[in-house]
Amino acid sequence: MKYLLLLYSFLLIFISELSSQIQFIECRSYDQTLKLAKESRKPIFIDVYADWCGPCKWMDLNVFNKKQVGEFFNDRFINIKANYDQNGRSIASDYNVTMFPTYLFLDSLGNLKHTTIGSMNDYELLDHARIALQDENKTLDKYRSKYDAGARSSSFLMSYFMYLNSINHPDRFDVAEERMDNEHNWLSEENMRFIFMNCNISKTPKFYSFISKNRSSFYKYFNEPTVDSIIRLGVVLKLDKVPESKMPDQLGKELSKLVPDKKQQWMDEYYLSVLWSKVTKDPQLMDSFCNLMQGYYKKYSKSSASFIRNMALNVCLNCDKASNLIESLRWASRAIQENKGDWLCNYTLAYLFYRLGNIVSAKSFIETAYKCVSNATINQLESVDRVNKLKALIDSN
Repeated sequence: MKYLLLLYSFLLIFISELSSQIQFIECRSYDQTLKLAKESRKPIFIDVYADWCGPCKWMDLNVFNKKQVGEFFNDRFINIKANYDQNGRSIASDYNVTMFPTYLFLDSLGNLKHTTIGSMNDYELLDHARIALQDENKTLDKYRSKYDAGARSSSFLMSYFMYLNSINHPDRFDVAEERMDNEHNWLSEENMRFIFMNCNISKTPKFYSFISKNRSSFYKYFNEPTVDSIIRLGVVLKLDKVPESKMPDQLGKELSKLVPDKKQQWMDEYYLSVLWSKVTKDPQLMDSFCNLMQGYYKKYSKSSASFIRNMALNVCLNCDKASNLIESLRWASRAIQENKGDWLCNYTLAYLFYRLGNIVSAKSFIETAYKCVSNATINQLESVDRVNKLKALIDSN
């Protein structure tokens, strides 16, 4: 009797622990999943993951096992695990999944209600689940009727924006800008983060203009290269249809207005990019390109990490001359000092060392690249595939 009581107590503890985390069903048949959802009249939550995905494992260990998360999802959803490498490829294909983890929220008929990607904390996941379970007072028609009736409070516009953003509705950009039109202090940290995270150069021109004029303020909350990349992209889009013969003059004028302190460096990068496009058509220009890149590398001690990394990779993939490969190795080495966690920097160095015959260093950097891409906030199939192919090539030596 004593042993039976101990066993019973153990089972109660075990059942209690299970109920405090999300109870997932490993997906084997999507049709069976839909049948189960229809019979239970519950919506569906699908975690599309991969065995090699670091953020996916992190979510299992740190979020899905939280009591409040388990109780919420177990009560309201049929919870499904879809392993991309085993039985989840059809679901990934049906819902255009290219990054991991991806979370799909479907109604009981299989219609997509909401989707989100990447690792997040328990509160963020619960917020996404609540969006997927929006009641009739939070439908698009309800929001629109309130908006058309004149609702313009900051809280309403924020709620409306978040709803539109959750379903990727094109009107979200207009609502985001209108929400900021009601804010008096755009330079507050909260508003600056909202502006930066929701800046779409063509859809939110006010945000782009504000970031460009206040880039030094944005440097406080976002790293300088990330802020600069938005400004660069805006310039590229603005001058997209300018004839090549007029581009240097137009680009110079635009940079003089936006980034006078960085104008010359960005112009030099433009000329190098133009020369590289000619190298792809005429490989005999490779030495000239490498000599100019060497001059750029020496001239700007704070050169653009992504620019020199990309140029180093270009040379690696298109040049057989050892002296040029060694020079590009210097560029890539400086780039990785800026961001040691960048998978593409580690990938570039691994490839260069491999081409130069240093297999030991190549293996070290490709292992780091693999860890970086596996532990990224969002895993992309293309990136993982590139790293795996080079890793296999290096390991074969």
